[in-house]
Parts: sequence; structure tokens; C-alpha cells
Amino acid sequence: MEKILIHFDQSTYQTKKLKLEKLATQLNNLTTTFYKLEVIGKTALNLNYLLYNDNYINELISIKDEVQVLKLKNINELYKLYVDQEHYSEFETIRQSVKTEFEKTHTPLTYFKLSKGVIILQNKELDNLKEQLSVYAETPAEIMSYNALKTVCKAVNNFNEKNSTKLFTARGISNTLIKYNDGTITPTINGIKELAKTNLINT
Repeated sequence: MEKILIHFDQSTYQTKKLKLEKLATQLNNLTTTFYKLEVIGKTALNLNYLLYNDNYINELISIKDEVQVLKLKNINELYKLYVDQEHYSEFETIRQSVKTEFEKTHTPLTYFKLSKGVIILQNKELDNLKEQLSVYAETPAEIMSYNALKTVCKAVNNFNEKNSTKLFTARGISNTLIKYNDGTITPTINGIKELAKTNLINT
């Protein structure tokens, strides 16, 4: 049997996705200021180094041919000689701000990728996020329990639609197997899982 999706936390997914989109915007602001420094092309950028390596700019400058011939022992302040200082100050201000945001939210950079010089969200990471927020009926017993409870809920909902006296109301329902949600009776996740552990449903 294939697993059946019984719950997806859409609200949490949208909230997290919105936060990730805002972080992507911040990263793009960072890369825009970085490109102004003109130390590297748009396709060779290392996003992790850009955000977390304090000496990244100096390291990039140090591998330029005209700098390598100088055989410098200390490269820590090369940025003062080879990049526009106003642009560098802007870059560092934004980098520290974005870095703080990533550290505060504990967001891994794996959610993002560089595509033609632009930071975008990775679809595979969004799919992983969806999977984390999804609950499935996976075993034969769980699937049978889900289908049985769904049948009961459908019958109750049909009755409630056709009659003024309701079998269940939001206040009256106290069963862990089903819940009252926006006027509709639906199976609960715990109800499906717990019912599957009993012998009440034949598999």
C-alpha cells in the first residue's frame, strides 16, 4: 500500500517559506553590494564564505595575478588598496546584518543557491520542508483506520448538513478519534495512529 497524506501544516509551511523568502532578499542585497567590489565574477561566488568568512574579500584579492606576484605575507588589509572603500563599508554593514539574522534564526544556507548571479530558494529544500510538516498513514493498519474514520466522519457530516439537530458540535465533541474543524468533522492524527494499534480494525 502507498502511504496516504492525512495532514499537512499549511500555515506553518507558509510562515517558514515567507521567512526564507525574506532571507533570500537579504542575501541578494548582500551579493549586489559584493559585486560592486568587482573582485570576482558572478558565477564563482561561494555563498558560505561570503557570509561567514571575515577575510573572504582579502583572500579573493590575494589570488589575483597582479597581487600574487607581490608575494605578500599579510593579506588582511588588501581591501584598503584594491576596492572602493565606500562600497566595502556598505558591503560589511549588510553582511553583518544578514549574518546576524541567519545566526538568530538558525537557518542553514542549504536552502539557497546561486543561479546566474541571483540567490534563489532551492525547490528540493522546500520539498523537504513540506515533508517535515506532513503526517501520513503508512502502515496497512493506519490506512485502514484512516479510511474507517473518514467513512464515519463523512456519514456524520452528511447527517449534520441535512438536519437541524447536529450529532456533534464544536462544544459537544470530546472524542480523541475525531475533531470538529470549521463546521466539519474530520479524523484526528492521534485517533488514526491509536486506532491502528488496536484490534478494532481488521487489516
